[in-house]
Amino acid sequence: MLRKNPENSQDRPKQIRLEYAYASQFTYADWLDYFKKNDRQRLEISFAGDILTAREQKIIFPSVCYFQRGERSNGMHLLNAADCFARSSSQAVYKDCIRYFVKEENVHSAYLKTYMEHYHVREKNVVILDSIFRYLRKLFGLRCEVMVLVTAEMIALSYYDALMHASGSKALKSICRQMLQDETAHILFQSYTLSYFPKSIWMDFFRIILMEAASAAVWAACHKVFLAGGWTLKRFLRANLGCLKRSIALSNAVSVS
Repeated sequence: MLRKNPENSQDRPKQIRLEYAYASQFTYADWLDYFKKNDRQRLEISFAGDILTAREQKIIFPSVCYFQRGERSNGMHLLNAADCFARSSSQAVYKDCIRYFVKEENVHSAYLKTYMEHYHVREKNVVILDSIFRYLRKLFGLRCEVMVLVTAEMIALSYYDALMHASGSKALKSICRQMLQDETAHILFQSYTLSYFPKSIWMDFFRIILMEAASAAVWAACHKVFLAGGWTLKRFLRANLGCLKRSIALSNAVSVS
């Protein structure tokens, strides 16, 4: 299930693997335990000797601003939807999981903000791509919100990998490694939640269309970072759709009562 890294102390968060074989072996109580432990582990960002060239800054920061805004949210709509779901599914602990999830997302935003501030880059209050994602999340109930959320998180895996390799900044690499670990866990968590809804080939098809559209939009907005990080459009699409395939398998593999 949620595997522990033997090199870490007992209080370190367990390591997550995005494989459907583990999806049926844990519950929201396990997820709450994971989020609580992860909440006690905060990344300490060191800027000692950290240098970004003017060219690297020009490539990196436009997209970092996008993702920093995307990670920041009060989560009110999600929390309200989670409350309804918790009552209907008799999974009261889910509300606590979501509170920790929202908190963790805002911690991610804070990491990126700290990095931006070090290089005197200001936050963006409005990002069109982020506004579209937020609009789609609020169209229907929790199922739609989670589908959009997990789509964004899967794309984020590709983005943070590319960002990590787009410069020699040690501080940025440490942030990206933390993001990759946390976002992988989030994908598993959201996929588990989707298992509570009726299985539907049409919903799977909708998720594929959503992923393709979202990937195209993100590539158009952030392709300079992907190219600088050694990614091609083909690799980007393949990685996102491959991750989606595993997420769908996770959701379909879990049997909940």
